[in-house]
Order: sequence, then C-alpha cells, then structure tokens
Amino acid sequence: MKNFVFDVGGVLLQNSIADFLREKMTYKEDASIVNEEVFHSVERVQLDRGVIGKKEAFERMLSRIPQRSRKEAEYLYEEYMGNRKIVCGMVELLKKLKEKGHKLYVLSNFSVDFDEIIKKNNFEFFSLFDGVFVSSFYQKVKPEGEIFDAFLHKYGLEAEDCFFIDDKEENVEAAIYKGFSGFLFRGDMNALAAYIKETEAA
Repeated sequence: MKNFVFDVGGVLLQNSIADFLREKMTYKEDASIVNEEVFHSVERVQLDRGVIGKKEAFERMLSRIPQRSRKEAEYLYEEYMGNRKIVCGMVELLKKLKEKGHKLYVLSNFSVDFDEIIKKNNFEFFSLFDGVFVSSFYQKVKPEGEIFDAFLHKYGLEAEDCFFIDDKEENVEAAIYKGFSGFLFRGDMNALAAYIKETEAA
C-alpha cells in the first residue's frame, strides 16, 4: 500500500465535543441541543459542503437553541475549534509511515475555515501530508462517492493503492466501494498500527 488517507475529526484529532460542552456550559441541560444544532445539524453539513456562509449558518443554528445559551454556544464553538487535541500516538504513526516512503493525505469533511483552524492550533504535523483535500472547497462530502473520485483525480492516484482511515462506518464503506482499502478507527492506536502492519506485509 503506497498511500495512507486520513480523516481529521475522530482520527487525527480527538472528537470530544459532548464532554467539552457538558464541562463548559452554564446551563448543562442545554449541552445536548447545542451539540446537535451547532455540530451535527443540516447547516453543519452545508458548511462542510461549502454551500453556506458561516454567518448564515450560525444564525439558523442558534435560532433553534434556547435564548439563554445562544451567545455562549457561539463562543464555545470558537473555543473548541481553537483548542483541538491530537489523538495520542497519531503523529508518531504518521512519521513512521513517512519514513517508510509512504505518501500521506487528508480527506475530510470540513468547512472553509480549515486552514485558519489548523494555524490557530499550531498543528505543525500537517506539513507531513502530501495533500490535504477538504470537502468545502469541492462542494462534495463523505460518504458521497463523488468526493473519492475527485480526491483520486486531484492527486493522480489509483484507489487500489490507497488505505483510508475514518471514524464513521458509512465513510469507510463508501471508500471500500470505490476500491480503497479501509479501516474504521475507534480510537485504538494499537489496533490501527497492527492493521497497517498487516497491510504492509500483504
């Protein structure tokens, strides 16, 4: 396997939104609706697809949140995105793969402020990647098959040479359907490393 393709949220970076909101919010009982509306709503998908602006998206999302938590929800979104945590052991794995001569890529559903968030968090390890493919710049999102086609076309790759890692089953299944090898990441770095080792030996 020549090319390793990584998702961002839940793979390279921890997804700890629910815990973060429960810890930080003044009205703890509003945490679940803030989580749903700000991080998992239709507008969130539209942001990732790049078909709606951030201002309009937040106006719609916040309108469905109790008035008392709206300002705090917007503030906490910015705080969370500016303080993302790297999955423990992931950078070491990336460096090992790079040292072995593999190509590394990102294929992620993310809004157009991706570069801003990466810079804000000072994630220098993104320099290890040979290509970063962010959904909002191509108006396509996982698990739609077209995003995998566009990714392969952009970098001149063949699906059978790509190993895709994501934390959502539907995205891994879509990649496999397109000819990629795939791994469903559940936060277990040992399991991922072992599977990659088997793949390299095959």
